[in-house]
Amino acid sequence: MNALYWEAALAGILFGTYPLFINRSGLNGNVAAGFYCLMCLVVILPLALRSIDNAELAKANWVMAITASIIGAIGTLALNDFLFKTKRSPEKAASLYLIMLMIQISVPAFYKCIITRQVSLAKIIGFLAAILAAFLLR
Repeated sequence: MNALYWEAALAGILFGTYPLFINRSGLNGNVAAGFYCLMCLVVILPLALRSIDNAELAKANWVMAITASIIGAIGTLALNDFLFKTKRSPEKAASLYLIMLMIQISVPAFYKCIITRQVSLAKIIGFLAAILAAFLLR
């Protein structure tokens, strides 16, 4: 298997595990999100600083980078907020997390349909299956 697939699988495992742990931390949503960002900074900043390429920075689309970061920050706040509000009900947290994941899976699939301008019956069935899976797994 290609190394990129292994990285994607690792990211899926880690991003799938993070909310299950943070839900049990007892931190409220905003504090949990802030702590997550702080720890990300501690882990990522040394690697990022070592990888700085001035030519790459000059060519970067900063509007997209800032927009993506704001979207990610709001998503992190929403995730941590619903996890905190369901801390006494791990089964409710898991149900909401499944719904979030099914929507999260559907977004890049929908994006791919838009950029390729191809919507097949298989893709429509896939979207319906994601909705059904979220309902059945909740």
